[in-house]
Amino acid sequence: MEQVDRIDDTQVEEGWRARHPTLDAALRRAIHAPRLDRCFDASVWQRIQADDARLAAAVREAGASADVRLAFWMTVLNWVGVAVASVAAIAAVAPAIDAEVNVALVAGAGALVVGMWQLAPLRRVTRSLF
Repeated sequence: MEQVDRIDDTQVEEGWRARHPTLDAALRRAIHAPRLDRCFDASVWQRIQADDARLAAAVREAGASADVRLAFWMTVLNWVGVAVASVAAIAAVAPAIDAEVNVALVAGAGALVVGMWQLAPLRRVTRSLF
């Protein structure tokens, strides 16, 4: 450490000890500090790493929770989108066909199936089959 005031601290400390020997001895007896050795250093780093691990676990848990919530809402939005697309397909196909309503419903069901293939669970099923 750089000395700012250009005074040698060891000389000051020795001078103080020489002027106040009884006070210095009393202070040395009264002050008890842990020995700062490798064991102490290792225990401090171990506590720091444990705190870091707890923080990282909390962040992972919060991230996983957010991912689950996001996945749920994305699935809900996909199902709403499939339903809207199915209704739109049925509404678009039904007036164009001069047949019974069953044909329009079959076309709508086909559109629904095609739309559902885009959802994650059915994509996994089709990937496992083909």
